[in-house]
Amino acid sequence: MGEDFGYFDPTENLRPKQTTILEVGPRQLPSVDFFRQFPSAKVVFVSLEPAEFDYQTRVPGSNYVQANALDFLTSNDPAIPSDGFDFILVCNTLGPSGEELIARNLSKFVPLAYSRLKPGGELIFEETYGHVKPKEGGYITRIIDRLGFNAQFLTNPKYTLRKGNWGEGCFQIVVTK
Repeated sequence: MGEDFGYFDPTENLRPKQTTILEVGPRQLPSVDFFRQFPSAKVVFVSLEPAEFDYQTRVPGSNYVQANALDFLTSNDPAIPSDGFDFILVCNTLGPSGEELIARNLSKFVPLAYSRLKPGGELIFEETYGHVKPKEGGYITRIIDRLGFNAQFLTNPKYTLRKGNWGEGCFQIVVTK
């Protein structure tokens, strides 16, 4: 009779890993167009405001945390995967009305978010409301670069987070780990 080596699943490395996504500040309009690309993803929303999703924008199996994004990223919240997120989405929070005021805290937020990404993961900022112009987005990209992160400024998005909101003057900033 063979030895008992404990539980071993030879197919474990062959199974696709579950995609994990954090969205900062979605309140009413989560990035449903993006989530459709990853239908089995585990999604965590973090926002200062209570969620106001309707049945059309609710993501099945998602987790909602009411907190400041910086506090959440520095916490040991069980909603944070131990191996990190595949994507961290930050939508329409770079402008003065951004509820998370991310732009004022880029020097703290970007390193924290980056540390919570899996290798190959992406931090995606998307601005579609027109509060932040592409010229300012280019400036923000240079700030992120000066922090030591390689940021790409895109006016033709790699992933569209909210297709209905995309138009002239919209942009993304993408940082890949």
